[in-house]
Amino acid sequence: MPIESPNLSMRLPPAQAVARMLGELIGREVQAKVVPANPVAPGTQIAAAYVGECQGLQVVIRCDLALGGSLGAALMVVPVARVNECIKAKCLDEDLAANLYEVFNVLAAVFPQNGAPRIILHGLHCGADIPAEVRAVLANPLGRLDLEIDVAGYLSGNLAILVRGL
Repeated sequence: MPIESPNLSMRLPPAQAVARMLGELIGREVQAKVVPANPVAPGTQIAAAYVGECQGLQVVIRCDLALGGSLGAALMVVPVARVNECIKAKCLDEDLAANLYEVFNVLAAVFPQNGAPRIILHGLHCGADIPAEVRAVLANPLGRLDLEIDVAGYLSGNLAILVRGL
């Protein structure tokens, strides 16, 4: 059952729907478990910004470097050692970032499948490159779903889906 956010125009998808969509895309088993909100160390997060039909920012999906690198690597079957190198460098390399962009682009489809309006990926931001509007949603969302994601054969990590307030 979808989780209602206080913003009635946007429904948060259930954890199982997120895991199923990610697993179908990367061709691996993906588990998702709802967890309490976790703070992310500055400079170690990746944020995907999604806009609605009116082009306004509606949703931000944030993940840590371990999960972002793992999802990007799993899409093209890149060894997990490369994810570990990116974590040490505190930044995804160009290939893993491009792959993660595709993963987050496809993940937008989980919203209308669960009764929410259609959203479109507008941008992927890493570390200090996160725009003020996206940081505002990260700091004070109207609704949120925090998940611990386990990608078979890769590193686990945290993902949060945050809905912008009115």
